[in-house]
Amino acid sequence: MAIETGQHDLVRLLLAAGYRTGLEPSSPFDRVLRHRRLDLLDLLLEAGADPGTVDPDAVFGTYNREVMERFWSLGVDLAGDGAMAAALAYETRNRPLYGFVKNHTGDPRIQCEADVGLGYAIGRQNDKAVSLCLWSGANPRHSVPLLGDGHEPSDDWTMTAFERAVWEGVPQYLKKLGFNPGSDDIEPLYENARDSSVIEALVKIQPPKDWHPIAERFLDHVLVMVHLFPGEAWGATWDLECVFQLGGRLGSLSGLTIRRLRKHLKGLDRDAAKRFLRLLEKHTEPSAFLDVIAHPMFIEAYKDWGLKRKLIEELADGSRTASAKARRVLKVEKGRPPVVQVPWNTADYVQVTREELYELVWSAPMVQVVKQHGLSDNGLRKICRKLDVPTPPRGYWALGAPKNQRMRLPSPREGWPIQGWLPRPVTR
Repeated sequence: MAIETGQHDLVRLLLAAGYRTGLEPSSPFDRVLRHRRLDLLDLLLEAGADPGTVDPDAVFGTYNREVMERFWSLGVDLAGDGAMAAALAYETRNRPLYGFVKNHTGDPRIQCEADVGLGYAIGRQNDKAVSLCLWSGANPRHSVPLLGDGHEPSDDWTMTAFERAVWEGVPQYLKKLGFNPGSDDIEPLYENARDSSVIEALVKIQPPKDWHPIAERFLDHVLVMVHLFPGEAWGATWDLECVFQLGGRLGSLSGLTIRRLRKHLKGLDRDAAKRFLRLLEKHTEPSAFLDVIAHPMFIEAYKDWGLKRKLIEELADGSRTASAKARRVLKVEKGRPPVVQVPWNTADYVQVTREELYELVWSAPMVQVVKQHGLSDNGLRKICRKLDVPTPPRGYWALGAPKNQRMRLPSPREGWPIQGWLPRPVTR
């Protein structure tokens, strides 16, 4: 009460009478500093009060560099518990504090607090605090503990300021922090990127050496989100597609990821599974992709979703690299005859035999045939492949299409379909 009312003589009298400052619930130094009574500070120190009980925030709150230097010289640990780092990230008006830090960055503890404060300022997106921390000597290349709201620094997880900027989704700070792609390693930054917009910003600086860890991490994120938060998984899927568009590519996948991926595909409806599968087929190494689909439970569905049969045959023959398990499954698949699906609306289709289809594709250019039946060129060729009907090679009709150059219709294979379905010819 004497400190709060500013009674200098009463404070002196109580101290002379044997007052024990250690019995107070809070340090009397905190009250003295918050009331800016530096004359009472001298009395407490002369009476032998322990300066180590002071709250560092009270010292920083004086905005007085001499007071900071005095407590520091008395051995008070102002750099403990992240108090200095938090003050650097919050109190941008406290210029004496930044000057004190700049004068003591030779001390490892002060340097660490400056670096932690820089990371915290980046997390709060406080541009002014970031500039002042850099001015006071903070090093963005030092890996230091994280500091967040309500959390004390922990050595279990450390980051540089560059990595913190990427982790917080503010890669625009990299230029301000002085990131140099010529001398600084950009790979750790890719490891801390959590959304596709950050990946895009990093690619503009310098593309990664290996896309696989990045793409696999985003794929794992999709699979986890689908399992835990199905309603919010679309955002993770969008990020994965953006990573693929930027150049991302998957290599060999872990067994856990493959099992999760199969479970995810099995749970999707046909159209969604087909889109996701084709996305993976386009951006995954063939051997890794075949490891995913090489399972008897899925192979029929994958064929129905448009998997290229030629790819299956090449991997089964060993002309492309695949795991032993994938080759075993696909070798069986190679000899399995294709399945001709009966259309649900048979009234709009006509059934044709192999011989009829052979005469159709060899009697007129493919362009005319597909136009007549309302098909695409690729769609007609797929029907021909299922029935084992050869099609004219490129340039056949440009040479006049002599009949003796026709490819012979092979004999029907055992178990293979001999009839298929074509859309009814379009009539005017």
